[in-house]
Amino acid sequence: MLFLLGTGVFLKQISTYYNVNLTENLFGYLELLGVIGLIMIVLEAAVDLKITKDKIPLVRKSILMALLVLLITSLAMGSAIMFLLDEPFFNSLIYAIPLSVVSSAVLIPSVHSLTQQKKEFLIYESTFSDIIGIMFFNFIVLQEESILNIGGILNIIFTIIQSVLISYLLVYIFSKFKTGVRIFLIIAILAILYAVGKKLHLSSLLLIFIFGLFLNNTKLFFFNKLQGYIDHGAVKKLVKDFHLITAETAFVVRTLFFVAFGMMIDLNQLLDPKVIIVGSVIIVILYSVRYLNFKMFLKTDVFPEIFLAPRGLITILLFFQIPAVYEIRGLGMGVLFFVILATGLIMMMGLMFSKDSIIDEFTVIDFGLGPSSDNANIDKISKFSEYDDL
Repeated sequence: MLFLLGTGVFLKQISTYYNVNLTENLFGYLELLGVIGLIMIVLEAAVDLKITKDKIPLVRKSILMALLVLLITSLAMGSAIMFLLDEPFFNSLIYAIPLSVVSSAVLIPSVHSLTQQKKEFLIYESTFSDIIGIMFFNFIVLQEESILNIGGILNIIFTIIQSVLISYLLVYIFSKFKTGVRIFLIIAILAILYAVGKKLHLSSLLLIFIFGLFLNNTKLFFFNKLQGYIDHGAVKKLVKDFHLITAETAFVVRTLFFVAFGMMIDLNQLLDPKVIIVGSVIIVILYSVRYLNFKMFLKTDVFPEIFLAPRGLITILLFFQIPAVYEIRGLGMGVLFFVILATGLIMMMGLMFSKDSIIDEFTVIDFGLGPSSDNANIDKISKFSEYDDL
């Protein structure tokens, strides 16, 4: 990520020197690349997740850790922003949520050198962090400053129900496809459903994730009489094709996205004392919360996991979707750039000095979240907002 951002910054400097405007209308392209990359990355992770009995502790552990870290970090960071910038807590929380999401787009390609156990956990944790972060962001924005507004709660319930029902339908239909050109047709349909869900203020990413799970675990979800409704051989071939297409497409889109984002970075903002102070406080909070949660709830060495928490694609996309009515003037692009660059550098250093995990004898608090079986393996391993019209 750092290399790609640096490439974007370099291209911007070159274009400025030769008086060529490469950043005109760049935001629109950046958002489009981000959405496509997001769909591909989550779909790639979902079709890699094979749910078996020995994977249940791992999935449970990663979901709970992603949820705890996200919620506690958001609340702590929101309180700090409220205190530092003298803003309402609700506005501060809306800004804190994007900065609390671990980026699977950055993390997943970076953990290949770690042990299998650490790699599995971090991949699942970052993927669930993306999904939970988007749902939490949508939930808070829909509250309209009224905590526990029934609209936000119904939004989450409806999103889960419709995601499960649509996933059943899509897997059934796609298993019956006889045409040779299936993958991009399926991706196009998923993109349309994502756009429709976004317009309805639903967490469309959850639909993408659940569909991927259904596709790679048909024998689990299509049980008893439902087994006869799908062609398991066709689905198996479909999953194999998806592995290749999503991995290649995600790589290309992710590359273009971070180069384009690097071209939007204003290096002068990083020298602003307020940006440095606010950004540094945010960094301290997110790693402190991460360390405390990992140390309390996991039976594993916390290094380098606590340092592998980059901010990236989701953070940027959600940041641009913050409604103008909740805008905090002292918390602009400068802080966003600072946090993304800082977490990227810290992740790089953590990976450089990482060693194999050492299992501890006990934890401070044990909720059955110990490491999964050593045999558990992955098969492959200007601001405008959609909410301004509410």
